[in-house]
Amino acid sequence: MWRDEEWMAERGARPVHEAPLSVYEVHLPSWRPGLTYRQLAEQLPAYVCDLGFTHVELMPVAEHPFGGSWGYQVTGFYAPTARL
Repeated sequence: MWRDEEWMAERGARPVHEAPLSVYEVHLPSWRPGLTYRQLAEQLPAYVCDLGFTHVELMPVAEHPFGGSWGYQVTGFYAPTARL
């Protein structure tokens, strides 16, 4: 379950431009094939934190016609891909 109370309480303690930033970019359908969005949401945060990343960038999750495009050939901008 998403909770951000701790982050909200501490967000003003350090100026944003001085905080470290490390981004993990992930293509959800190929990161852990076969998992649902819910299962990915349960596993990804711990995995990323264990690696020391502070942020996650999701590659496109919109519906697309060709799997090899990794989601960049969008056919449904407001529809998450049914591939998960």
